[in-house]
Amino acid sequence: MLMKLSFSIIILFLLPLYITKAQTVNSKIRITEVYSPNGNFYIKSIPYDNEEPSLKGKSFVYNKQGKLLYTLNRGFNNIRNAGNFLSIGDDGKTIVYVIIINANESIDGLKSVSIYKKTKLVKSFTLQQIINCDPQNVRCNLDYRNYDKVVDMQKSNDYIPGSKKVFRDNVSNEEKFLSDYTIFTTSNSLYITDPQKIVHIIDLNTYAITANINFNDIYPNLKNIAKKGVRDFQLIDTPYPKDNSFFPNLKNGDTTGYELGKYIGMKAVRFNNREYLKYRYYQIHIQAYISKNGKIDIINIDADKPLPVDRIRTFFNSHLYNVDFLPPELDKWYFHDFFWLFRNISDEEAIREKSEYDKQQQLERERRLTLDSINHVYIPKNLEDCFVQLDKQLPKVAKTEMLSLKGKDDMILYHLSLGMWMRNNWGLHGGSRLLVYFKNRGFSDPEDISGTILEDYYDWLNNKKEVWKEFETKHPVKN
Repeated sequence: MLMKLSFSIIILFLLPLYITKAQTVNSKIRITEVYSPNGNFYIKSIPYDNEEPSLKGKSFVYNKQGKLLYTLNRGFNNIRNAGNFLSIGDDGKTIVYVIIINANESIDGLKSVSIYKKTKLVKSFTLQQIINCDPQNVRCNLDYRNYDKVVDMQKSNDYIPGSKKVFRDNVSNEEKFLSDYTIFTTSNSLYITDPQKIVHIIDLNTYAITANINFNDIYPNLKNIAKKGVRDFQLIDTPYPKDNSFFPNLKNGDTTGYELGKYIGMKAVRFNNREYLKYRYYQIHIQAYISKNGKIDIINIDADKPLPVDRIRTFFNSHLYNVDFLPPELDKWYFHDFFWLFRNISDEEAIREKSEYDKQQQLERERRLTLDSINHVYIPKNLEDCFVQLDKQLPKVAKTEMLSLKGKDDMILYHLSLGMWMRNNWGLHGGSRLLVYFKNRGFSDPEDISGTILEDYYDWLNNKKEVWKEFETKHPVKN
């Protein structure tokens, strides 16, 4: 049980303060072209979703005459200064992709470093395989970051193609170099300079880490061999259907949700339906690509019982969809939302189903209130127990950073990371013995409760070990 708890919390602190390890969703997508240093080849990457990191998309390798040489069935995203790194070698065959932000070390192609020979992924490295870093004691980042410190952000704009970088005053040549070349490739090697200014060299022929050298010792050589392929990109708005369900309507003009409801014999309503609390509704979750020809390619469909999954799949596969929202640069797009709800056609039956569902939910909630663990996560029984569990599970680096804050009010920085984890996993939303403990003392809002835990944990870390007793004295159990 505790292994799962430990892993979940540690993950929250592997990235910068109050940022959780998760995919980033963007309002714009970036179509990127990266040229080989000799200019003879280039790779063009087109994403099929707006999440990072992601494999969804397609990448095309051309020669300088514009002839398509081969295609990779994946996209490479967030390629920019202070972002991820992509290169294609002078041979037109070696492709290196380095994910700086949100690498997923459990999925091939989304690990920190991926090396391709044409269409084949030949080698991957996790961050831990490259740098000597203990996540219990320090924040583990792959590359040295000085961009915000040395670049005048007001005079530079990385989001405008062709914009020039303007440095702040009195920036050394070494730091200027590192603002461009913490990661670069030559014809035979990949060079990565980590936060401790150690340069890690990976041989692109043997796929072995061949050296780990102090940056200052190798800088005179690096500045003579570092080259960056020309890079160009195009930013376009994330494509959304005009219908506010965020899923395309049918090509014939009919509304997808309403037509699906008819097909499965249910009443369909939009997600923002005001009668949500009156009737029992059921949801559909779909993951699918829709191409420019209007055809759908379903990856997965889940549906609440008693919705008929097979008939739902048949419906989606038997229709073409309106794709006038797709820009000309994209030949397909990925969807994972379907904001429609479905209920029994009979109002009376839908009300009865809602009543039965509410009874079941209440029984489940009452059951949860007495459990010492929920979904394999231990539930603290009181405020002191919260602190004991956090002491056990948080890495040393997280507690050190908390101690460096000016005061307990600054613990708000953890509201969307550790705070969210506690709200979701300690039953502050769905009910738990910890929620009962706080409710008995006049606290019912999950965000207020997690805020109280965080603020008082700051005092606990600062050797005020009686802070939980002070809380219970100030907020006695209400009769």
